[in-house]
Amino acid sequence: MKNLLILFFAYTISISTVYSQIPNIYGDFETWQVTSQDTIPTSWFYESPWSSFVGQSTDSYLGNYSAVVNTWYNYAAGWMILGQDTSLQFWGNDWTKAGVPAGTQAFALEGYYKYTDTVSTVDSALVYILYKRYNHNLNKIDTIAYTRATLVPTENWTYFQIQIQDLQTGLSPDSLVIAFSSQWYGAGVGTNPYNRFLYLDDLNLIYTTTSNKLVKDSKQIITINPNPNNGSFVLEGLNTTDNLKLIGIDGRVHPITQMGNQFHTPANKGLYLLKIYDRDHRIKHIKKLVID
Repeated sequence: MKNLLILFFAYTISISTVYSQIPNIYGDFETWQVTSQDTIPTSWFYESPWSSFVGQSTDSYLGNYSAVVNTWYNYAAGWMILGQDTSLQFWGNDWTKAGVPAGTQAFALEGYYKYTDTVSTVDSALVYILYKRYNHNLNKIDTIAYTRATLVPTENWTYFQIQIQDLQTGLSPDSLVIAFSSQWYGAGVGTNPYNRFLYLDDLNLIYTTTSNKLVKDSKQIITINPNPNNGSFVLEGLNTTDNLKLIGIDGRVHPITQMGNQFHTPANKGLYLLKIYDRDHRIKHIKKLVID
């Protein structure tokens, strides 16, 4: 019995460690913190010295809120950054000092955005994703993975997925930074002081490139029967706290109704991705679903 208890506690600690390695980025923007200066989404902070439109928006893709940042005239970009460092002297140049603990590297960042540009010359928004690790031997920060990508103007909510480039294969990070900027090169002349609005919603980190590889729970097996189907199917293996999202190849989310383990969607014929999230909105599984 003593040996069994030791094994149980070791297993519990191991599982807790795995869970703690994957940060909750609160990418649905449904929880916000009220500070003395601003209302900010949980785990994120803003830097935009003159922008009064940075913050919470009710123009959301799903749920009640999205996050929005914008440019002041054509040169002062708005920034939104995951995590915070009290030593930041920011102005958009020091974002690498921010971050949250992360011991597992994701494959990609996905989400939905809108980007409206009212300046004479069209610009793009920027996304930065950085995994880093403290090097005790050299007393410096090493870059484990890094990606910079652009988000082009669109007036409609649009799905994006950005793959994270691995720079040091085999090394695990200890922190993660994600930063969004409301403009790239600041071209053009803005007659309105508030322009280049970047709206963000339903951000998620993807930890697997396959539909059958599990993220955290190696004992959870998800099956879809039948597949292909006519929009009605049985889904076995879900936890009661799991959430579902059915996404078409155009990025649209389609409704799903549930009765026990029976599911139905009115989506048209085609190929879809069924994404399964845990209670903290972190992706666990990606399954292909075919409606014929």
